[in-house]
Amino acid sequence: MHVRPLARQGGPGRKQLHCARLSSSDTRNNFRRSLADKLADIEQLVNSESGMDEKWTSLSSTLFDTAAQAIGFKTKKHQDWFDQNAGEISTLLDKMHKAHRATLNNPQSQLLKKQWQALRSEAQTTLRNLQDEWWISKANEIQTHADRNDMHSFYDAVKTIYGPRNCSLAPVRSADGTTLIKDQALIVERSIDKSPKGYHQYVTCATRIHKTLDRCYGAVPGAYRSLPPLDQLIILLAPTYNPVVMRIEK
Repeated sequence: MHVRPLARQGGPGRKQLHCARLSSSDTRNNFRRSLADKLADIEQLVNSESGMDEKWTSLSSTLFDTAAQAIGFKTKKHQDWFDQNAGEISTLLDKMHKAHRATLNNPQSQLLKKQWQALRSEAQTTLRNLQDEWWISKANEIQTHADRNDMHSFYDAVKTIYGPRNCSLAPVRSADGTTLIKDQALIVERSIDKSPKGYHQYVTCATRIHKTLDRCYGAVPGAYRSLPPLDQLIILLAPTYNPVVMRIEK
């Protein structure tokens, strides 16, 4: 049996925000307070004479940094060969780095240089052995499930290595989070209900539930100034609001 490894990425992947934590009211309130504090000077930012690129860079970095502090980032969900050997690997690397620093501090000492080279060789050999042992163990485990025709355990073992795939659907639930909404009209209505408090009194719309969604909300110029900073930001970023609906297949 041959398991094809994943293709190497060109660089480190972009960190994803852990948006699922926003389901907690405490987390949402904390995020709102933090963002409101950071955007207290939003009028000064918008009315400044700096270029649009500079404005957007400052605004986007503020949004991202605030969200990162409030909700954090997602962590990987798959296993890797160094997970269960993290303690042993850290000890080996600490010894090697300590010997390397001693060699740099005294480059004329051949004894320190030989000690560093020996520890480096030991660390490389140990890491290769740990990686080989882990992969052999996982391959035997997967092969055992395949021989027993246990497809459930087989795919579970494969997913622990490759990790679950991100789902492109964004399910819409009721306000209390207990009911999954599948009707398209109700999804649109629920999306409208999620808009900032006090926003609808400053917008006009021919119809709020339109099958083709070809109408949008037009913000009244200057009306956003009486809103909180967080609501001001949303209106400034999206002067025409068009709710995006993800059709949920039954």
